[in-house]
Amino acid sequence: MPINDESSGPWAALRYEFWTLERSIQEKGRLDEQSFQDEDRLQVMKGALTESAVLHARRLCELFANPEGKFDSDLNLSDLLPDWDWDKAKYKVLNELLSAIEKAYGHYSEANSPYQTLNRIFWQATVTRPSAQDYADALDKVLPLLRRIIAEVESRQR
Repeated sequence: MPINDESSGPWAALRYEFWTLERSIQEKGRLDEQSFQDEDRLQVMKGALTESAVLHARRLCELFANPEGKFDSDLNLSDLLPDWDWDKAKYKVLNELLSAIEKAYGHYSEANSPYQTLNRIFWQATVTRPSAQDYADALDKVLPLLRRIIAEVESRQR
């Protein structure tokens, strides 16, 4: 999804995260249709593509659920849309979507929230870490919102 023709900077970072998320999902779907002589190789490839999707979904969730950033070096929504503000009427739809992703993403303390799954369970070696196929619920909760937010951000950039 070409958001902007820039090759570096905040738009390139956003484009990379979203493109890689979508391509990881597409390529995993194609693996299901291919025949592999080695079942182990197929499982490794599916797992790697699933984890790639999880990684990039998490990065986008962190950006949009925390649009002002947590750290000085974080990509912020204002890096993409310099005049963005919670109170601006022209960003009403975007701000509603940002509130929706924050709610859908959840928080660390919420059991089975996408936040907990994409952060604690995915990133750390825990005794409760699921197999690569168990991220579907977390992704299903955030992907539709991420896609809508990207489209809205892109429309505001023009």
